[in-house]
Amino acid sequence: MLRAGYLYLIVALLCAPVFTLAQKDASTPPAKPSPPKTRKDPKTGLEFVWIPEGSFLMGSSKEEIKRLIRETPEIEDMVQAEAPQRRMKVRGFWMSENLVTVSQFSKYSTAALKPFDWEARKPEWDWNGAHPMVHISWKEAKAYCEWAGGSLPSEAEWEYAAHGGDGEKRYPWGDYFESRLLQCSVDKAHFNPAPVGSFPPNRYGLYDMAGNVFQYCEDGYTQGYRVEIAKNPLPSPPPRTRSARGGSFLNSHESDFRCAARYSTPDNHWDANFGFRVVLHEPVNHP
Repeated sequence: MLRAGYLYLIVALLCAPVFTLAQKDASTPPAKPSPPKTRKDPKTGLEFVWIPEGSFLMGSSKEEIKRLIRETPEIEDMVQAEAPQRRMKVRGFWMSENLVTVSQFSKYSTAALKPFDWEARKPEWDWNGAHPMVHISWKEAKAYCEWAGGSLPSEAEWEYAAHGGDGEKRYPWGDYFESRLLQCSVDKAHFNPAPVGSFPPNRYGLYDMAGNVFQYCEDGYTQGYRVEIAKNPLPSPPPRTRSARGGSFLNSHESDFRCAARYSTPDNHWDANFGFRVVLHEPVNHP
C-alpha cells in the first residue's frame, strides 16, 4: 500500500504542470491587431489608413447564396450577382478612414472651381458638415477623387477592406448582425445619415463600412463575376451602370450590410443615401 501511495504521488506531481499549462493556454486572449498605419492628406484633410496587400475570397459561396434566398426570397437577383466566389489578390493601398463629408466636399467645390447647387440639392435634413456628402452622382464623386489624386475603390478593394483582415466574416465586425453598430433601419427606421465615425471602426480602422450611406465603387456593374479575373482591380466595362457597396440608413434587411453585398446605380444618378470614400495608390501624386 505504501509503494502504491508513492507511485500515486509521483504521477500527480508529474501531471500537475501539464494541467496548469493547459489552463493557462485556454485563457490566453487572442493577439490584438497592430495599430493601423495612418496618414493625413494636407490637400483634402482626409485621414487615410493603409490596407496591406493580401488575398481573400470575394463574393458569396453557393451555400451562402442558398441560405440568403431561403431566408429572404425577394433578394434572389441581388445575391446571385455575388457569384461565383473566387480568391482575389489585392495590392496594398490607402483608404480614407471615413466617408467624404459635406465640409470636405465644400472645400473641393471652392478650390477646384466646381460650382455645386447646394440649395437645389439640399436633403430633407439640411446640410451638416459632419455628415457624409450625398446628393452627388458617381461621376461627381469620381471627379472629387481625381482632384484628390486618387480614385474610387474597386469592388475588390472595398470588399477586402470591409472584412478588416478577416475574409471569412459576413459583416465588418463578425458573422452576426448587430444593429447597434451601424446606421440602418433594421430595428428602427432612420430617415437621415449619422455624422461620419459615429460607430466603431473595423479592424483596419475604417468607419461606416456598413450602413449610413451606400458607397460608390470604380467598377462598372455586372450581374455576377467573371471567373477568369483574379487580380485587382476588376476591369470596368463601358456601361453607365456602376457598383456601390455597404448599404444605407434606409435599408431594412440584415443581409444588405454584408461585406459581399452588391448594388448598382447609374453613373449620373444621385440620391440622399449615396456617398463615397477615396483610395490612394503608391506613389501618391496630387495634380
